[in-house]
Amino acid sequence: MLEIDPHAIEAYEPLILGLLGLDRFDEASAALAEAGGLLAELDAEEGVRAWHCATTATFEQESGELDRARETWERCLADHPVSPDVVTNAVAFHDAQGASDRGFEILRAALAADASSPLFRTTLAHRLFASGELAEAEALLREAVRPDDLRGSVMAWVEIAKLRQATEEYAAAADAFERAVERVRETEPPSAQLLFEYADALVLADRFDRAEVVARELSVPAHRRLILARVAQERRDPARALEEFDEALLLWPDNPWARYYAALAAEELGDFERALLEYRNSVRTDAAATDARTRGATLLVAQGFPGSARTILLTAVDKAPLDIEGLLLGMRISGLLGDSAGVADFFAKIQTTHPARAGEALAEAAAGLTRRGGPALGVEMLGRAPGIDYGSPRFAPALRALVRFSHQAGATDAARDAFRTIFDAHPDSSTFQAIRALDLELARAPIDAVRSAYERALELDPENTEALTGLGRLALDDDPSGALDLFDRAAAAEPSKPAPKLAAARSLVASGSSEQAAARLDALLLAHPFEAEAAALRARLDLDAGIATPATLERARRAARFGGGAEAHDLLSRVHAQRNEPDLAAKAAERAHALRERNAAAGS
Repeated sequence: MLEIDPHAIEAYEPLILGLLGLDRFDEASAALAEAGGLLAELDAEEGVRAWHCATTATFEQESGELDRARETWERCLADHPVSPDVVTNAVAFHDAQGASDRGFEILRAALAADASSPLFRTTLAHRLFASGELAEAEALLREAVRPDDLRGSVMAWVEIAKLRQATEEYAAAADAFERAVERVRETEPPSAQLLFEYADALVLADRFDRAEVVARELSVPAHRRLILARVAQERRDPARALEEFDEALLLWPDNPWARYYAALAAEELGDFERALLEYRNSVRTDAAATDARTRGATLLVAQGFPGSARTILLTAVDKAPLDIEGLLLGMRISGLLGDSAGVADFFAKIQTTHPARAGEALAEAAAGLTRRGGPALGVEMLGRAPGIDYGSPRFAPALRALVRFSHQAGATDAARDAFRTIFDAHPDSSTFQAIRALDLELARAPIDAVRSAYERALELDPENTEALTGLGRLALDDDPSGALDLFDRAAAAEPSKPAPKLAAARSLVASGSSEQAAARLDALLLAHPFEAEAAALRARLDLDAGIATPATLERARRAARFGGGAEAHDLLSRVHAQRNEPDLAAKAAERAHALRERNAAAGS
């Protein structure tokens, strides 16, 4: 092209990018210099001159000439203060050098020079939000909401909606999307994408009827199916949701969110093979889009396949790092596999990114090792973990695990003095006093002493989940109603933990409130679908009531699938017998017998 027309300045940008892509840096530098000379000769337009300046600075930056690049960026900003190419790349340069304050200055100056720029306003608003300045970010966006600026107003309402979604203020987000849609309707029908985002916001805000109305207006069939699927899912109709997801995925097979939500619907139905398939498809499409890696790996661990779990968990970690829940799961999986190198690798990442979770990480690895080879392995690992300080609050979860596994391994005598020293050193710490109470409980100390220890922990922190749960256990036999109150308080303090919720259901059973217990268990299994004990208890409640529905069978199968052991297979046999399925009942009973024989052989 340049041979035909040496003045074809538009050829230089793709030429230089191509040379850089081929690592032909000297030729790229020469072409950049040629372009600079031609710009002066031709008196090129503003956009081309801004591109050349930004490319020069970027080239210097990538060549390691940072001081020179800094000077060039300042010159570019002075000559082209509202060039999107210059402004965004200059901000990126200063961010890379750890000078984020300068990035803010550049964006504020650009917006002051061109207040109509959606790019500068939106970019600055998102930086403010990331810095914790939500009110200032929203105020900045609201400045663009003006009766005489339709495009700017729509953009502002959409961005406000997204900020509100990021803070889980879903009703406010739906309201903001509605304002954007209303403004667009003043002149034309809303775009398919805007309506889809509005409908999705309505689902998140629990405005299901309105979401269905908007769904019927969606012109893209895949969009319509996805919204209808999400509405059905949120209304607790997983079968209908999965039907809609199936139709949507025929039209949009590479949508990672649709795959993910389809997996959740399949889990709710107890179709764990389908759930795993969809998690894997979601990960293959976009590993960073959802937590499908962690969810899929958790399902595989629950089924006893830690090797496969590690494979899915580590997919694309170089491009999409795991969040803390994924890293903690990696610790448990490494323990299950006896992979000390894996433990060290995951622990190093956690120490770097989430140091406050270090004790929890070690407890996860010890739990995996204990499940692999018995509690003595967990005790050994926790005893030799490098750099661990059991007197530090951040290692309290590891200390709690050490106490528990030491008692299970019958190795408390040697550790008892060390435990007491730690507990005595923290008389005003609710966390350490709750661990002291657990130690006493597991040692079968007098119940009054155990209760007093838990009550001391609760005096120090009325929302200490471990203390509330411990007191609930002590009260369960004599006072199921009082135990229920304690378990409910523990569950409210830490809603993500299933143990207090399961204990609450058991207390309801003990007090004769089986229907309430069943409802609690259904809710628990919705949030924690791999809890074998909860599934088994739910199935037993049905059998006790003379019921053996397909749902009963699914719960019993779930308990057997997720490590319920011989007792779960006995339960499954009872369910089949109740359903008049003698052959299946016999097979489940045989499986229970085989598991008991295998466990007896392993114990000997």
